[in-house]
Amino acid sequence: MKGFLGYWIWAMKAIILMGMMSTATAETQLTTAAIFYDHMVMQRDKPVKIWGSGTPSSVITATLTLSKESSVTSSVVVNTDGEWLLELPQQRAGGPYELTITSGSEIQHFRDVMIGDVWLASGQSNMEWKLHQQVDNWQDEVRDSDYPDIRFFEIDNHFSATPQSQIKSSYRWVKANPRNSGNFSAVAWFFAKSLHVEKGIPIAIIDSTWGGTPAEAWTSLPVLSQQEHYRDMAASIMKAPDEWEARFAANEALITEKYALVSSSSGYADGAVLTTDYDDSQWEVREVPNPSNAPFTDVAWLRKTVNLAEVPDTASLHLGRLEKLARVFVNGQQVYEQYWTDFEDSIDIPHGLLKQGDNIIAVRLINDWDNKAHLGMPNKVYLMIDKQVLSLEGHWKYSNQVELLIPKAQRYNESTGVLFNAMVHPIVNYPLKGVIWYQGESNVGANEWYSTLFKSMILDWRQRWDQLDLPFLFVQLASFLPPSEVPEESAWAQLRDAQTSVLTLPKTGMAVALDVGDADDIHPRNKQAIGHRLYLAAKHVAYGESLLFSGPQISDAVPDTHEGIRGVMVSFQHNEGLQAKHHNRLLGFAIAGADRTYVNAKARILDDAVFVYSEQINEPVSVRYGWANNSNGNLYNRAELPAVPFEINLE
Repeated sequence: MKGFLGYWIWAMKAIILMGMMSTATAETQLTTAAIFYDHMVMQRDKPVKIWGSGTPSSVITATLTLSKESSVTSSVVVNTDGEWLLELPQQRAGGPYELTITSGSEIQHFRDVMIGDVWLASGQSNMEWKLHQQVDNWQDEVRDSDYPDIRFFEIDNHFSATPQSQIKSSYRWVKANPRNSGNFSAVAWFFAKSLHVEKGIPIAIIDSTWGGTPAEAWTSLPVLSQQEHYRDMAASIMKAPDEWEARFAANEALITEKYALVSSSSGYADGAVLTTDYDDSQWEVREVPNPSNAPFTDVAWLRKTVNLAEVPDTASLHLGRLEKLARVFVNGQQVYEQYWTDFEDSIDIPHGLLKQGDNIIAVRLINDWDNKAHLGMPNKVYLMIDKQVLSLEGHWKYSNQVELLIPKAQRYNESTGVLFNAMVHPIVNYPLKGVIWYQGESNVGANEWYSTLFKSMILDWRQRWDQLDLPFLFVQLASFLPPSEVPEESAWAQLRDAQTSVLTLPKTGMAVALDVGDADDIHPRNKQAIGHRLYLAAKHVAYGESLLFSGPQISDAVPDTHEGIRGVMVSFQHNEGLQAKHHNRLLGFAIAGADRTYVNAKARILDDAVFVYSEQINEPVSVRYGWANNSNGNLYNRAELPAVPFEINLE
């Protein structure tokens, strides 16, 4: 979702946009697709496609003015459905140019048009994540973002049961500078900046993302109808799109109601729930930190009374984790407000707010995503009183009855095909240099279908764009959840393996992110490394350069004996300069015998291969690397790119 109010903000933008469109329709019959606007970038070395709507049988003329002496022109007749599409000849990188669209006396004029490389950035929240959302070193990055030939266009969140011809967008093309770059996709920004600095040409990002969405939402219904796991839902939507649209509309009313409650202060406007003498005797007693299997639900209120012998000179409050929307009060005064992308480890308490005797800490906590909120982390819930730690772990009072229950709205934006219809299909005529994709978290648990799903999505997008060799670069899932000391089965590892399988498609590349994850946060803040690795993949896949663009990737594994030890010799592609990083030995390898019980293995780098063994396994039959939710694997090559996780059976 985009920001604190998510769906609510999306709904408001949609209403405003509909009003804008209605006004535009009343004033003119000529419209150009919303992606065409001042400061746009169009793809070099490919015919420039322009489209829109107009009066049937009228003539549309487009002129791209390259200089005072040079221009290119093309015309087309509007079809009986009121739609038109024309092509201008391909151009080399350059600009600024001017584009004029005319139909009779009607004229649309677009200025500062550039020709360069256009990349579509898509996926879920890790691609959506903005620079300003506490990305590592983001302030310095924003200060160094005055690159007017890097341009972004963001597509509004929207979904539909049928393929749309127009995007819904309240945004416009924007040029990178410190005033606006904080709102750019962080991964896409680091990717685009690297390309622009090296290539010296305009680089554009079309941002079509939506947090929490699965890959099937971004895949077309006809493709999904051929896959067993998605067939029934796809067929249902294609058979009765009007019925599904009615469901969507009814659900939006619940979403509006939900976010009005989430953002409301009416439930505690009198302040009673914030005071020490409020009667919470009927509230539940719950443990903080609360375990994962005991979440707080709806609008959760938590209270803790703290008795102090004297008024402190300095004080700060530490709550470890607030998932994910929160307001924190001390003695009735709000001291902190957290949005879903924010996190503050230390909350300063104003001098004099704490008093001698009883003090009340109250927390209003909501997880608007899945209605399962959590507070605290072990050893991280405390008051710092004049440099002395006062633990707040243990019993808190809890109630979700102070305010209304959260309406149970559905996340229909996750349905099969609906994001493809509304956020991809409307731009398939806009030529691209390639796609960068960061998604998969929402498909963990559906791992067995992901390989086929993801491959079919890529192939379908290439056909839709009529670019069968369209480069498609994607990010493999980062480490997440607490690490395990012993090998165990991992849904995250299985999803990563499904992602790796997609590299069998031509013109694909993968950025491994195993080493930049966070056990407690599904959104790694080191977006620099991810953008850089996508950039390296682009140099090879999209620009044909010869370089070390990937970490070591397994090519073979065979039983072998080294210095009298029975083990497995693993060979790799992209194996120049193999090294164990951050440690004096290799980590992350596991090995199994015939019983398929994996144990942690030892590993040695031998020239351009790795010998893997364990004294517990005499006859190894399988080897894994990085096979965990959160892996400590540290095999890299000389480009300091991490190895691709794998599982391989020797037979």
